Amino acid sequence: MSHPTPQQIIKPYLDEVIERFGDVAEFVEFSPHSSDSAAEAIMNNSRLAPEFMERVIPSLFEASRQFWVKNETTMLRAVRQLPGMKATFGGDMGPQRYFRQLERGGLYFDTVLVQDPILRAMRVPEISPVMRTQVAIKYALEMVWHAPLYMSPISPPIAVLIPDRELGTERPAFDARWAETEPWATLFWSEVLDREFENYHEVRETVESMKSAEAVLDAIKRPDLFRMYENAAPDPHSQWKGLNRAGFSGELVT
Repeated sequence: MSHPTPQQIIKPYLDEVIERFGDVAEFVEFSPHSSDSAAEAIMNNSRLAPEFMERVIPSLFEASRQFWVKNETTMLRAVRQLPGMKATFGGDMGPQRYFRQLERGGLYFDTVLVQDPILRAMRVPEISPVMRTQVAIKYALEMVWHAPLYMSPISPPIAVLIPDRELGTERPAFDARWAETEPWATLFWSEVLDREFENYHEVRETVESMKSAEAVLDAIKRPDLFRMYENAAPDPHSQWKGLNRAGFSGELVT
């Protein structure tokens, strides 16, 4: 009995993304916009922003969730059966193109396993609804552009979309893993703000009491530890402005 290939498994999901974003991706591809600036332009449009926040992105998130609930086990089994060297990259929710991991790692491995950025945009906690929507738009556009690579009929495949490697599709597992980072965040912000925080709750209370991102930036005592955007000047305000110009607008979150 033959088992489905990663390309066969992922096709319905890519079809869903292309159905929702194919026309937008085609327009953006032949415009001066990048995925970042296109997402920002959509969210700055008073007519389009509510449509994407209230209908387009929620429906995309639900399609992603349903697909991985149904296909996670099948996809991971197919990946384990692939020949050749494979690499998984975690990455973060940053201004870099999520496909950067393929551009770098693809030179050295037969197959790069790309953790679905739409699933991650849906589940990462503590970001504003506007930022969550903007990030999801960006990644959906890039997924449309790179769909032919995911579907390329070769073995082993060049790239395979998978859910978060450690976390699967369940939100409680994601929340538990996120909570494990809180002691490290407490130590980090204690150094950055030159305070002795007992726990992450104290960090949040202190940051939230400052009322604005600018106030937090002014309070930073170790700017050498506060690096958010490599192409900006090293001072905290320039770092924050650089991140926003690269495609993020929203709140400073701990």
